[in-house]
Formats: sequence, C-alpha cells, structure tokens
Amino acid sequence: MGIGAMERLHRHLCRFIAIDILLLVLLLTTTSTSGSATLSLFYFIVLLVIIPIGVICIAFMIRRRPHGIGLGISCLGLTGSAFLLLGGLGVVGYLTGNSDAILLPTVLTLLGISTLRRIPTMRNPSYVSWYGNQNEGGITAAVVGHEVLATCPTCHSILAVIPDGLSSSDRCPNCGMALVLSEEE
Repeated sequence: MGIGAMERLHRHLCRFIAIDILLLVLLLTTTSTSGSATLSLFYFIVLLVIIPIGVICIAFMIRRRPHGIGLGISCLGLTGSAFLLLGGLGVVGYLTGNSDAILLPTVLTLLGISTLRRIPTMRNPSYVSWYGNQNEGGITAAVVGHEVLATCPTCHSILAVIPDGLSSSDRCPNCGMALVLSEEE
C-alpha cells in the first residue's frame, strides 16, 4: 500500500522545517555582522532560541508526539519571522547604500513568506485529526456526515467538503480561487 496524502504532507512539513532551520543556521553563522554588537547579539539570540526549538520540533513531529504540531507552528513562525526580518534588514541596507546585495534579502523575504504560509496547513483540522490519530484509517473518522476530503485544484489545500453542496461560487479559504469549475457542476 502506498503512502497516503497526509503522510506525504507530514513528511514534506518535517523536511521543510529541517531545511529552514539548517538554512537559518548556515546564514547566521556565515554572514558577517561588520562589527555591529547589536546585530551579533540578535544573531546569537536567534540561534539560541530557534535551534533548540527546531531540533525538538523535528523530533516530536517525526514521532507524531502530542505537542509536535504546536512546536511546528512555533518553529515555522519564528523561522519565517527571522527570515522576513533578515530580508527586511538587507533591503534597508541596500536602500541606504550600506550594501550592494539585493538578491539575498529578496530571497530571504520570499522564504519567510513561504515559511509562514505553511502555518495554516498545520492548523488544518484534517491534518490535526490525522496527526493525532496513530492508525492509518483515522482520517476517515475525522470527516463528519457526508463530507469527504478533497484538495483545492489551485493551491492543493486539504479541505473537508460536501460534494453535493458545492457550487461554482464556493471559494477555497486559503487561495480564494473557485473549488469547482463551471463544467463540473
């Protein structure tokens, strides 16, 4: 039997968090602070807080421990905010003429946005239910009544929908695009 959609999503989130932590550590340990004590202190505090949370988060999420989702959301929020802040500082440095680099701050800003966009996925009731249920058949128990699990055709968010009640006016709560194309009604 193949790996289910929730298992793939879970593995993706675990890998994403691990890569984010590694990128942040690599960035903060190799970037020069140019003698600025304030910036060095900021880097040290970020590393001191995010690394332990990230390691614990990854361990909890891989083993699907009870507080793994909360730690994952915290870790994504902190790393995403750190990437946004570092990107913002880089853009300000570029605009004031203190730096010639614009590509790295832009990429860090985009990475921060991408990281923060994973938080609603982790808060999705279907994912939370799957995460909390240790057996593989638990996902169907989370769906109430005549609801079924479906994905948005645009952003692939996992949604619980009632197929008979869908119309072309129904929109995805994450991306705002139509869930049903007019030919499918």
